[in-house]
Amino acid sequence: MTASPELDTLDTITSIFWVVVAFSGYVFIHELGHFLAARRVGVRVEVFSLGFGPFLFTFRKGETLYAFSLVPLGGYVKMAGQNDLGTDPNTGKPYEYSSKPPFQRMQIAVAGVMMNFIGAYIAFTAAYMVGIDVVPAVARQVVKGSPADKAGIRPGERIIAVNGSPVRSFNDLQPLLVTRPGREAEFVIEDADGARRPVALKPETKGNYAHIGISPDVPIHIGADLEVAGAFVRNVVKSGPADEAGIEPNDILAAVDGEPVRDGEAFQKRIAASAGDVLVLEVRRLGALLELAVTPKSLKENAPPMIGIEFTTAYRVREVFSGGPAEALELAHGDVIAVEGITAEKRTKADSGRKLSLVARLERDGAAVSLKIPVDFDETRGMALAGAEMQEPLRLGPLDASVMGFYKTVDFTKLVLGFLRGLFTGLFKVGDLAGPVSVIKFTYQASQAGLGALLLLFGFVSVNLGVINLFPMPPFDGGLLLFLLYEKSRGRPLPKRVQEGFLLVGVVLLLMLVVLVTSNDISRLFDGRGM
Repeated sequence: MTASPELDTLDTITSIFWVVVAFSGYVFIHELGHFLAARRVGVRVEVFSLGFGPFLFTFRKGETLYAFSLVPLGGYVKMAGQNDLGTDPNTGKPYEYSSKPPFQRMQIAVAGVMMNFIGAYIAFTAAYMVGIDVVPAVARQVVKGSPADKAGIRPGERIIAVNGSPVRSFNDLQPLLVTRPGREAEFVIEDADGARRPVALKPETKGNYAHIGISPDVPIHIGADLEVAGAFVRNVVKSGPADEAGIEPNDILAAVDGEPVRDGEAFQKRIAASAGDVLVLEVRRLGALLELAVTPKSLKENAPPMIGIEFTTAYRVREVFSGGPAEALELAHGDVIAVEGITAEKRTKADSGRKLSLVARLERDGAAVSLKIPVDFDETRGMALAGAEMQEPLRLGPLDASVMGFYKTVDFTKLVLGFLRGLFTGLFKVGDLAGPVSVIKFTYQASQAGLGALLLLFGFVSVNLGVINLFPMPPFDGGLLLFLLYEKSRGRPLPKRVQEGFLLVGVVLLLMLVVLVTSNDISRLFDGRGM
């Protein structure tokens, strides 16, 4: 059964609505902190606006004009006696921002950041109370020779905690590991009988990610004896070496310089070790065999040599077992199969699990057709054709959710700080930064996954905004705090021209950052990624 176009359109409109609400909330909650702190110390708030631009409608309560503005992305607070530098000329009126002592103005400045962290904690706690779908932190597969394997972690065992922080899902692991490159981490592991033991291991860093050598993917078998037939080309980077050599999507790269392709990782290493060398690829295209010459090269600065393809593994059927999905689909000896993706029907109230299917390309006798293979995890015969993450619902009571909310806020704060530190140490690159386009994209995706996922993302973005606003340069709150600390320690503010100079530099740097991260976002949307 498929959803009607009307329902798809309604889902899209609903998701866009939540994108606008969430994006407004990211900034609005920060400004709410400034508003509440200003009221607390007796500063008159002249305008509190949800959104920017011309007012759509307003109402006044007390001395504050509350406004809903044309562009509903964020908001702002206008206090009496304040401009972009922090102060207007002091007229001596007690309700003006500029009339307040430095310590009270510092409270107003830091309140926005504090509200970001409080909002993140509330969002994380609410997410766990509402319920989210998670991939359990179970080692379904353990890579031989990996840190996990050497530490004695076995398939089926569950990770309970890392460095004292509780782990409820696989997604909890990366923030706990990525900030500790090359450093040992303390794990708590639970075996199938429920017994727990401490395990110390040192994660490996590959690119921007920390790995310990476990996978949450459950192997998917189709009831057939399979052998690797080569690398199935899913996409070709335009003007890359593979494109120039004549390689096309849906080609199967069967051999390199006469050596059969039997392992994807070994194939990648062979390409990466062949910069400037001419490689002869044996290419299978709908039964026809071609020989094409390709020369790997770096497609980006400091990137390893590539030929510019996205690929997955292609398999050849050697034998079909009775009673399995392969027999039901009438697969035969010699058929070549490549998995193109995995689909999951949306969960309904009557269905507590996801109905997964493999979308595969079948080649037989020089022709190709598309197959949809129902996933049966009880089938274990033959080589696994693919792997799938098995999600399960996670819903906690108020106490457990509040504990997880606290740890999530702390762990994500460490993650953001670790990322910023990694930019200066070389662990991360400026190309890894994400901007508003990515935030909108992630928010849209989260809104389609459910309220819990949207709350988790809201918390993560709030943590990011809180940390970034502590940067000690105007127009960030951290810059204003620096000015106020100077004023409190010296008994007088910085000269206005000095403040203006710092503000100008800060605004220019901020605009450059916005251009950079937006460029990164656009590159991710259109950049073909492969090897």
